[in-house]
Amino acid sequence: MARSLREKALFLLSRREYAPKELFARLMRYEEAEESSVLKLIEELVQLNYLNELRYAQSRVREQQARFGNRKIVAMLKEKGVKDSIIEQAFLEIEEESKRCFAVWQKKFTAPNNAQEFAKQGRFLCSRGFAPNVVTKLLKTLQNYC
Repeated sequence: MARSLREKALFLLSRREYAPKELFARLMRYEEAEESSVLKLIEELVQLNYLNELRYAQSRVREQQARFGNRKIVAMLKEKGVKDSIIEQAFLEIEEESKRCFAVWQKKFTAPNNAQEFAKQGRFLCSRGFAPNVVTKLLKTLQNYC
């Protein structure tokens, strides 16, 4: 039995939160989907609060905060079409970046003993989206402490 576009959208939203742009792209994959009908459906889902950009951003931030820094999470959200003002609101309840950076570092490394280890650890943490000043401060503190 073929499902309607609305049923497909509700099924997708029942499994996880979506950004409007992301849901639009997902629904456009279906053969019977027309751009105008998908846009109208998304507008209706937003009005019913089934589709909420802030709720989506907050859930993504909560999911990703243990693994990534603010810069990477912001880039992920922008890629999905989330507005800057929504991103700022989503970050209001997030744990401090330096604490999260230390937690990620602690899972993978020990205190750097030389410049090569310092650089390697710094590159890893920066690639995870942590701010360079947070990474440098953390590694210098650890190097002095040990």
